[in-house]
Amino acid sequence: MPKSKSAVCSHPSLHVDVSSHAEDAGFRRPDRKRRAAATTRSGRYTSGSPAEKTIDGATPEGEFSFTFPAPLVLPGDGLALDPRYPPQSLRSWLLAPARNKATSRKQTIYVTAPPRVEEDVSVMGSWTGPVIADSRHTRLSKLCPPKAEDVTEYLRAFYHGFTVREGPKALSFVPWETSFGSSEPEHVGLADGSICTRVRTRACPDGAFRRQLNLNDMLDAAIDLLPDDAYALLVLVDHDLYCDDDDDFCCGLAYGGSRVAIVSSARYHPALFKAQGVDQAHMWPASHCEAYVEALAGRRSEETLRPPTMDKSQTPLGAALEAAKAAGMARSSSGLQSVWLACLARTASHELGHCLGLDHCVYYACVMQGTAVIAEDHRQPPYLCPVCLSKLIAAVGDISREMEVRTYRLERYMAMIQVCERWKEVGVFAGHAAWMAKLVSRSQE
Repeated sequence: MPKSKSAVCSHPSLHVDVSSHAEDAGFRRPDRKRRAAATTRSGRYTSGSPAEKTIDGATPEGEFSFTFPAPLVLPGDGLALDPRYPPQSLRSWLLAPARNKATSRKQTIYVTAPPRVEEDVSVMGSWTGPVIADSRHTRLSKLCPPKAEDVTEYLRAFYHGFTVREGPKALSFVPWETSFGSSEPEHVGLADGSICTRVRTRACPDGAFRRQLNLNDMLDAAIDLLPDDAYALLVLVDHDLYCDDDDDFCCGLAYGGSRVAIVSSARYHPALFKAQGVDQAHMWPASHCEAYVEALAGRRSEETLRPPTMDKSQTPLGAALEAAKAAGMARSSSGLQSVWLACLARTASHELGHCLGLDHCVYYACVMQGTAVIAEDHRQPPYLCPVCLSKLIAAVGDISREMEVRTYRLERYMAMIQVCERWKEVGVFAGHAAWMAKLVSRSQE
């Protein structure tokens, strides 16, 4: 099926500051000097710090916001609901007592594939398909969840410097009780071949899925799985999840101190886009469309950051938008499958960031931002901002003391470009690759 170009955002203006709603919500973004200081080990501002540069300072100062824009802070967003969330600088991260340091012997990130549903609990297979769906449900219901090997490949590039591999054991869902006969069992077992953990289930409160699994129970099982050589363990799940009785659902959670995380693909199913208010034409990078931001914020911003003589296509964010527009809005099954993968990979990289000790980001639009709704997930970028990237660089430095920072940045971006180009038929991956390619090309000018 051909892609539709008409539905793709074509607005020429980019919004790179917080929205007008940020002030109404009470959010005050750290100023430029504090953002720059947040990238230094001393916590002090110095001219020419990483927050004022890209790879080697090649980006003109006036265009920096078109590389790393501000968080949008739209109504209902995480920072709009919690505007005083405390920032975490590089120095704060380095001094955090609960931070787990990677070592040459403990540097492997394991990615475990979704548990297999055994025949005795085959009813669980019907729990993974969404009940609430749009008019395309018949076709969309045939989509398969993203493959663990694709998520692993993405994370291997994202966490360049760590060893990222699938494993360590295959998981399966089994009956918790011998008399497993109910179509709505209150408990199921999560088995790894030697240990079986009880997992609570419940009916889905919003009716999007038939039943949900308790995320905390699954995290307990994940802790038991953690190998001696593991820095962290990520378990992928196809079922919908919840944390406690007050939750409607939860897409993922990390026990950072225990270095385990669980991420579910269920809520990112394209059949749920309409029900969840996801504007597919304004997924990142098109989420920075000025008209779109102003429409959601309810009023025009008093001041928009824009260099007086800027060819937006020559900035990383502008290049990302042009690449996304060229890709078109995904409508084919393969395209929607890739969009699904993009959001799952973004959330997986976010939750693993917590395993590294990274807190939610308030400095920039960043993959480590907190989210409050699924629509916000799709608006956020897949990259690490300068502050959060400085933490990853420091974490990798714990593994390899001889690492050269500029070389690491370049190698990581090149690895990410190669991975994103595998799925460049969709805007998020195409935009991410173009964003990074612009940074790399600037460093070589």
